[in-house]
Parts: sequence; structure tokens; C-alpha cells
Amino acid sequence: MRLGASRKRGDWQEVALEALERVFSTFEPGSGVAHVYGDDALGRGHLEDQTSVALALLDAYSLTGEDEYLRRSYQILELLLRKYGMEDTGLLADVANDYLPAKLTGAPAPPEALGEAATALAWGWAISGEGSWRDEAHSLLAHAFSHYNDVG
Repeated sequence: MRLGASRKRGDWQEVALEALERVFSTFEPGSGVAHVYGDDALGRGHLEDQTSVALALLDAYSLTGEDEYLRRSYQILELLLRKYGMEDTGLLADVANDYLPAKLTGAPAPPEALGEAATALAWGWAISGEGSWRDEAHSLLAHAFSHYNDVG
């Protein structure tokens, strides 16, 4: 979407918005979007799928000004905090616990996924003024830096 906007290519933007609609069509309240490959929805529960779509929705809102994109992004941001939060570490899980086999616990998401989630939360805060998202983004980054301090 951004590339289409920067090059003033409405056709690129249109294709990107159509793809976003296709992915969001898999959204289910309480479980988010499915991982989509081609025409198939292949599973749910992956943090990176949720954050990628939340960021794309925020992009779409910034591009079009359509409130529906903003509302959808807020649904996913709330889901991130509710389904992926790991209270013992202050991080987000790579896979929501609802989607793990019994007796397994989720591992923290990799640093890049946590950074994307923090970016989505911060962007949501910047648009909405929802201070708890700012606080969550800050806390998530602080915990990620602490947890992954040995990663160069």
C-alpha cells in the first residue's frame, strides 16, 4: 500500500486492499485471522499473522481514512493482549495457548515479532489515544530487551 501511495499507483493500492480484505475475511472474533496461503486458510493462532494484519489495517486506514479498517485493527490489538500475553515474562507468545496441544506452553515470540507487535500497539495508541496500548508497547519492548539481551 505504501509503495503504491508513494508512486501514485492507485492500481497497486487497490490490489493491496483487495488482498487485505481476503485475509481479513478469515477473521473470527476471539481467534483472529487465519494463516492464508493461496486460497486456503491454513490455521490460526500465530502472533506474526495477527500483527501483520493489524499493521496492514492501520496502513489501510492511513491511506483511505475509512474507519472500518481502524475498527478491525483495534479488534486485533485487543486480541494480541488477551490471547498472546505471557504474564510470567511480560512478553507475547509465538502461538496462542488455545492452539497448542495439551500440556504444552507457548514460547515467547522471536524479537522481530515482538517488535512488530509493539509497533502495532504504539501506532494504535498514536491514532486512538488509548494510553494502555502505549503502556503495553513500552512494557513489551522493555521485557523483550531484557529477555533477549544476549541476541546480537
